[in-house]
Amino acid sequence: MTSKEFEKADDSTRKAIGKEYGFKRCSYISYKIVGGYFFTLNHLCAPDAFLEVKPMYADDLWWDIFQCPDNKKAPKSLRGNGAFSVSSEKVATYPVFPGSWKQYTEEMIESVWRDVWRRRDAAFGNMEAGIRACSGVYFKIRDFCREMGRREGRRRITRRRICFRAHGL
Repeated sequence: MTSKEFEKADDSTRKAIGKEYGFKRCSYISYKIVGGYFFTLNHLCAPDAFLEVKPMYADDLWWDIFQCPDNKKAPKSLRGNGAFSVSSEKVATYPVFPGSWKQYTEEMIESVWRDVWRRRDAAFGNMEAGIRACSGVYFKIRDFCREMGRREGRRRITRRRICFRAHGL
């Protein structure tokens, strides 16, 4: 199997198995929206895959602050891999392909992804644990941004101003 064949088998297998669990795929992420939270399973080129979560309002608030209303109308996958999206909170790491890709057959690739999705489902089947893991962090961000909006009045809030205020400068 060549590296291109490996990548193709990896992508198609991850997409097919993720679909069985209700996840959609866009590029290197598989994502699902549950109860106002955006869950992603990221696997780009690392030997690990990462389950991450964030509330949907985090990106909406971020885009309001930086006056990017068009992003709200964009495909939902933009929240996972967009340049102007808020980072998600990592809640789990799954080893996927340790070692060389040359040692894996298509059957092994399928077995690896089935195991990842099973472990994800066993740990976060109802997604409540992932939601609890990130809620405190994002409530702090939301409250900080609202307070910044009140302090700044009608002046335009810039990324630089928020960063300086966040660090007390």
